[in-house]
Amino acid sequence: MDQPWATGVTLITCVIIAMLLANLPFTKDAYFGFLHTSLGLSIQSPANPDTGNASVNWVFPKGLSIEGFVNDILMVIFFFTVGLEIRREMVRGELSSRKKAMMPVIAALGGVLLPAIIFATINHGTMSASGWGIPTATDIAFAVGIMSILGDKVPLSLKVFLTALAIVDDLIAIIVVAVFYGGHIDITLLLIAVALILFVIVIKKAGEKHWAFYLIPAIAIWALFYHSGIHATMSGVVMAFIVPMEPAKKGTEGLAAILERTLTPWVNFLIMPIFALANAGVQITNPSYFNVFQYSPEIGGVGMGIFLGLVLGKPIGITLASWLAVKTGLGEAPANSNWKMLFGVACLGGIGFTMSLFVDTLSFGDAPAQIMSSLRDAGKIAILLASITAGIAGSILVSITHKKKIEQ
Repeated sequence: MDQPWATGVTLITCVIIAMLLANLPFTKDAYFGFLHTSLGLSIQSPANPDTGNASVNWVFPKGLSIEGFVNDILMVIFFFTVGLEIRREMVRGELSSRKKAMMPVIAALGGVLLPAIIFATINHGTMSASGWGIPTATDIAFAVGIMSILGDKVPLSLKVFLTALAIVDDLIAIIVVAVFYGGHIDITLLLIAVALILFVIVIKKAGEKHWAFYLIPAIAIWALFYHSGIHATMSGVVMAFIVPMEPAKKGTEGLAAILERTLTPWVNFLIMPIFALANAGVQITNPSYFNVFQYSPEIGGVGMGIFLGLVLGKPIGITLASWLAVKTGLGEAPANSNWKMLFGVACLGGIGFTMSLFVDTLSFGDAPAQIMSSLRDAGKIAILLASITAGIAGSILVSITHKKKIEQ
């Protein structure tokens, strides 16, 4: 199952399974109970002879459940792999030179800013306001998967353009998560993490290429990030930019290339499906979640902001920014394409899914617990509906444009 579309099919299947598990009467309690099962290692004091009760003195990692294990540990590997891909493209790929990088970089910025503006405008001053980062992301697996299904209807230049755009988009999403969706920062732990990162960089500069010198510090850096308030997944990105790309011997692959090649199938067909199973299961206690255009002056319109941000904001932002890049001479339009075709491909950029779901799990933390849960559930439904709409719209537009091009 190495075809690009296989990842998308696997994820869709997992979404359907998660929705069923969350809503069937005989599975929903077990599903949510399993996700909330604690995985923290606790050390207790001896039992009190008078009461018979033992008090917990220490728990590590604090507050870690099975759902947290997926989002804070397994997703570190996902972000690590994304970081390796971004780094590879920056060193010798589509982002390796100014001429190659400017068009997708500018397009990605447009595709991030306009959805964020749409969401923020709709939800300004409401409990939903902090979710502005949700519609800014593009799911590269789904987008590339649909392009592979469309085959030669999409020019190679546009396939490269959208892939590079999605990679830049992921980098921006990583920055957004790190800056805006972390918790209270523990400066002491953060400084220790930075010192350890610098130590690993020194080891790398000294020429050390054995994996153990990077894995052991990576675990420590993850723990420091987890408890410092910086989202733990960022440790994966940091390590991705540190591990050596240069091979230890001539004629061999570097550690970064080996890790990317080895981890990618596991990420695509194990970690991302598990993430979907753990996060896409929304209990439909309120059918109004499917009405993405509902709005409350106090709570806002989280569904509306996400849906319009992904379905309209993404393609318009990408296309408008691309047009400005070409007109100003900062970028070069993809070869063998036109603006109608680019807009159709830009619609595929509205498939948020994995990264959008991830940001959704971090959003609305300032709202009361029950409202926060409802906002996140409504957000997940909106992400799924918007991603499906964007995928269908993009496929139809690309097919129509391709057909007209042939007729001409």
